Formats: sequence, C-alpha cells, structure tokens
Amino acid sequence: MFIYYFIFIIIIIIFILYYNIKEPFTISPTNNNTPTHISDYSIQKIPGGLENITVSPNGNYIYGTIGNSTIYYRKGLNGSWQSIPGSLKQVSVSDSNEIWGINILDQVYYKKNNTDWILIPGGLKSINISGNSKYIIGTAGDDTVWYRNGINQGWMLDPMGSRLSQMSITQDGSYIWAIHSDNRIYYKKGFNGTEWTRDPFQSITGTMKYIQVSPDGEIIWAIDTNNKLFYRLGING
Repeated sequence: MFIYYFIFIIIIIIFILYYNIKEPFTISPTNNNTPTHISDYSIQKIPGGLENITVSPNGNYIYGTIGNSTIYYRKGLNGSWQSIPGSLKQVSVSDSNEIWGINILDQVYYKKNNTDWILIPGGLKSINISGNSKYIIGTAGDDTVWYRNGINQGWMLDPMGSRLSQMSITQDGSYIWAIHSDNRIYYKKGFNGTEWTRDPFQSITGTMKYIQVSPDGEIIWAIDTNNKLFYRLGING
C-alpha cells in the first residue's frame, strides 16, 4: 500500500504548487484521527517543475504538463523527465499506459504507449481514466458529466443530470469522488461491469476545491479553499 500513498503525495505536492500557495501546506485529518498514514515517511522533492501531473496506479507511468502546452513523461519514480510530442493542459494515465488528455480548446486526445495522439470527438475541461483502462469520465465546460467504456465506445451523458467541475475514479471504476463548482464534495458508485450506475451523486460534508481518490478507494485527498491538505479514510472516514 505504501506506493499508493507515496504516489498521491507527489500528486498533491504538484497541485499545491499549481494553486500558488505562499506558505507551507498543512496536512489535517477530516475526522479525529491522527494522520499516521504519512507521518512516518518523508516527502521527497522531485527535480522538475509541472503544473499538472498524473501517475498510473501501479506507479510505472508519470506524465505532466506545463502551462497549456508541453507534455513530459518519466518511467516511474526512478526515471527522468523527457518531453513528448503534443500540446495538452491536462492528462490522465492508466496502468497499461493509455493516456487521455485535453488541450486549451477542451479537445480530447488519446494515445497508448508510443503511438500518435488521436483526436476524440467531444469537448471536456477535465478528464480521468480508471487504472484498468476500462472507464473514462470527464466534465464539460457547462459542468455536465460524461463517461465512456474505453476507447471503442462513444461519450454518454450522465442520465441523472449531474453538474460537477472535477472528478476522480478508482482503479476498477467502482467509485467516483467529485467537486462541484461551489466546492461542495460529492461521491457515487461508478461502474458496475460495463454499466454506469444510476445512483445519484451523494453530498459529503465539507467543501474542497480539488479531490483525488486512491486506486483502492481507501484514501481520499483534498485541498480546501485555504490551500490546506486534508484526507479521509474512505466513505465512512
């Protein structure tokens, strides 16, 4: 489990830098528990500077972007950064190195390993792929929620009419955590086999501006409007 914690600590550090925090961040539990899961580990600074970063759940593939253009990649923690062709503002990668991304025009692109980028019909402002590559979720400019089953199926609109600004999905696609444009937190069961569950998003107490769920769904990290870092242990934390 350590690799999951370490990967998500790296992700949160990058987003702290992205949101222009002027003072050291604070790690706080969202309940009365002591944050023991990370207290025994030192946070390591990784050479380089990025505004957006994504890590495959198995830790083998790391991608990041600077501004709305340059894309960088490294082969796991021990690799080195190298630029790759393309111009994107946000990317998301799976365990099999399938990458989905969006550019400054909210156009959607897809590639796997060393293939060329493929333009995918549709427009999204944020995107997230499950670790098993089976499920892709995203939010459009009007905050509508879209999903699809892999590269071969088209986009489907959430039939519940949900409106969200950012989402994060577990490794197997079974759970989704999300943020509304007013910073409210939401949660729902994601996919059941190939089917998008019709369970509505449930409101969770608290407000955050960014959220990330671990691959196994057991830890949720979030940054609040005061740029403090919080975590909770699953839905019942």
